[in-house]
Amino acid sequence: MNDILQSKRNLFPVVDEKQQFKGLIYVEDVLRKSINNPESAQLTANDLMAPAPKVLLLTDSMQVVLEKMEQENVWLLPVLNEQGQFLGFVSKTAIFNKYRAMLRRQADYMES
Repeated sequence: MNDILQSKRNLFPVVDEKQQFKGLIYVEDVLRKSINNPESAQLTANDLMAPAPKVLLLTDSMQVVLEKMEQENVWLLPVLNEQGQFLGFVSKTAIFNKYRAMLRRQADYMES
């Protein structure tokens, strides 16, 4: 719990020994459940874990990714492979930054 609270991240994936995705731990939940709770040292990942609002598959198109993010009004979603193993997160910020860079390159090309 200390590592989570001292991290700069606000979201952590929970996986089992085979990297199977189980859920997410939100720092806000850790704080809420640990403040003024004498039993907070006994809390487990299972106690703190919440299901992901949606998950992305490695094969999802960008349209599907953005639709899932919009449906759930989230900026970050976990990405899983076909076996349900956690691969990482996709952030809407990273998508938009990449898109803006592509637009700038296209504009530069059109001006040349």
